[in-house]
Amino acid sequence: MIPADLDPIARAVLALVADSAVRAIALAGAMGVGIVWLRGKGAAARLSAWTVVLYAAMLLPALSMLVPGWQWSLPSILILTDWTQTITSSSTSAGVPSAATGGAATQIASVESARPLITYAVIVAAIYVAGVTMLLLHAALGWLTSRRLRVSAQPVTDAGVLARLDRHAAAAGLQQRPQLVESERLLVPLTMSVRHPLVALPADWREWPADRLDAVLVHEVAHVARRDALTQRVSLFYRAVFWFSPLSWWLHRHLSDLAEQASDEAALHAGINPASYAETLLEFFVRLQGTPRRADWHVAMARRADAGAARRVERILAWEGSSMVMLKRSKVLVLGLALATAPVLALTASVRPAHEATQPLPPAASLTMPAQPREVAAPIPEVAPAASARATTARRARASVTRQNPPAPKPALPEQKPAQGKTVPALPDNDFAKGTVAINTPGVLAPVLLVQSTPKYTPDAMRAKIQGVVQVEIIISPEGTVSKARVKESLDAVFGLDEQALIAARSWRFSPGTLQGNAVAIYAVVTLEFKLH
Repeated sequence: MIPADLDPIARAVLALVADSAVRAIALAGAMGVGIVWLRGKGAAARLSAWTVVLYAAMLLPALSMLVPGWQWSLPSILILTDWTQTITSSSTSAGVPSAATGGAATQIASVESARPLITYAVIVAAIYVAGVTMLLLHAALGWLTSRRLRVSAQPVTDAGVLARLDRHAAAAGLQQRPQLVESERLLVPLTMSVRHPLVALPADWREWPADRLDAVLVHEVAHVARRDALTQRVSLFYRAVFWFSPLSWWLHRHLSDLAEQASDEAALHAGINPASYAETLLEFFVRLQGTPRRADWHVAMARRADAGAARRVERILAWEGSSMVMLKRSKVLVLGLALATAPVLALTASVRPAHEATQPLPPAASLTMPAQPREVAAPIPEVAPAASARATTARRARASVTRQNPPAPKPALPEQKPAQGKTVPALPDNDFAKGTVAINTPGVLAPVLLVQSTPKYTPDAMRAKIQGVVQVEIIISPEGTVSKARVKESLDAVFGLDEQALIAARSWRFSPGTLQGNAVAIYAVVTLEFKLH
C-alpha cells in the first residue's frame, strides 16, 4: 500500500477525531454552565463534576456512531473531511488527460505522473499519529518511573504511623488502608497505583511533627478515596488521543488542580491548622525548585511552584471551614448534575449537522456527478494471441465508432398528460422498486446526500475517449444506504463505465427519506457524468 492509497483511511480517521473533539467541546460548554453553580460548593464537588465530563467525552466517539442521528440545519462540523477531499481532488484533477491530446500511451503516462505520491490528508494524519505516539511514550515513561519507584521503595512498619493511617482511611470511607512505603528518591509525598493504592513518603518523614504527618496522610488518603490516580490516567490518555484540542490539555490540568484542592480541603476539614498546612506545602515547593519536570503517572502532593501554587496557598490561608450540611448538599448537587449529563450526552452524540452545500435530491431525482479518471490498474493478464488480437480489434473498432460516429439521440417521446383523476406512475413496471415510494410522491421529504463518491474512469475507456452520462436507478433504504442500483440508460457496457457508475452509486449515503414522519424506501434516478477535461 503506497501513501496515496492511505488517503481514504486518513480522511476517515481525521474526520472521526475532529468530530469527537468538537462534540466534546460542546458537551463541556453545556456542562460547564451547570458546574458554575458548584463554584461555592467546594473543590471536591467541582472535581466530581468535571470527572463526569471527562468520562462522557471518552464515550462520545462510540456513542456518536451508535445513537440514532438527528439532522440539524447548521454547517457540518466535519469540515476537515471536505477540506481534505477538496485538496486531494484538486491535486488529482491537475493530471486529467485532455481529449485533444495525443495518443493513449501519452495520456496514461500523464495520469500516472499526476497521481500524488502523498496527499495533504495523509500528511495531516501522519502529524496527528506522531503527536499521539509522543504523548503515549511520555505517559509510558511516567509508568516506568513509578514502577521503578515502587520496586525500590521500602514498606513502613512503624505501628504508630500505621495506626494513624488506619484512622484516616476509616474516616475517608475506605474498606482497607493503602500500602505505606518510604523512598530516598522522593522529595514530596505522592499516591500511585489504581488496583493496589500506595502512599509513598520521603525518607525524612520520621523528622516531621505529628500535625504535618497527619496532614500528609489525610491528603493522600483523600486521593485514594476519590481514585484520583485513575482519573489522571484517563485524562492522560484522552489528552494523547485529542492532543490537538485545547479542551484535552485544559481538562487534564484542571482535574489535577482540583484534585489537590479537594485533598487540601479534606485535610483542613479534618482539623489541620491552615497556617501549619500552608507552611508544609511551601516547604515542599522549595524542595522541588530546580528539579527537572518528570513524566506524570502519580498524584504528588506538590509540584514545582507556579502561579497555581501561590493561589493554592492563598486558598488554604483563607479557609473558613465548611459544615457537614454543605458537604451533603454538594454531593446531592453533583449527583443531580451527573444524572443531567445523560440526556446532554445523548443529545450531543445524536446531532448530525447537515452540510451547507448538501441539498435534498430534486423532485426529478436527477443528480449529475462528474467522473474522475483513476490510475491504471494492475496489468491485464496475458491471453492467447488470437483472442488478444480479436479483443484489440474490437476495442479499436469501438473507439473509432465512438469518436467518429456518436450515437444519435433518442427521439423525444410525446408528452403524455394524465387522464382526469389519474396520475402517471413514477415507479418502474417490475419488481425492482417493489415496496418503495417515488421521490416525487406528494408528502415525501426527499433524502439528503451526505456521503458521495465519484465514478472512476477505466483505462480502456480513457484510451477510447468515451464521454457521456449514465442514468442509474437506485433504491435508498430507510437507513440511508443504497440497497439496489441498476443502469437505466447505458453509456458503456464494454469498457466498464456502466459498472463504475454502479459502484459509485452503491457507496453513497443519505439521510433517510420520510413520508408522514416515517422513514421509507425511496426510488430515485441519478445521472453520473463521465467527462475528460
